[in-house]
Amino acid sequence: MLVVGALMLGVASAGLAQEDALVFLPMVTGGPVGPAGCSTCSADTYNCDDFSTQTAAQACFDFCMEQVGSDVHRLDSDNNGVACESLPLVFGGWVFQWR
Repeated sequence: MLVVGALMLGVASAGLAQEDALVFLPMVTGGPVGPAGCSTCSADTYNCDDFSTQTAAQACFDFCMEQVGSDVHRLDSDNNGVACESLPLVFGGWVFQWR
């Protein structure tokens, strides 16, 4: 029995044959999970009104840039790398507004 990347319990210490071992395999998911409020980068699904803070919109923008290499949701209207500048920026308990 060849198991790669698994945890086998009870084989040697209990005197069991490998066929009797308890094997735990890692769970495989469908791919990377985006930040809260950003579950897809495959289509233009979100706009700035879907986020309550610039920080949340920026997280979605950054995630999709990493996944598909473009601003698929068009959250950065002036192409400066900052998403949804009209939303408040929350940082360290402080709330900032872009001007």
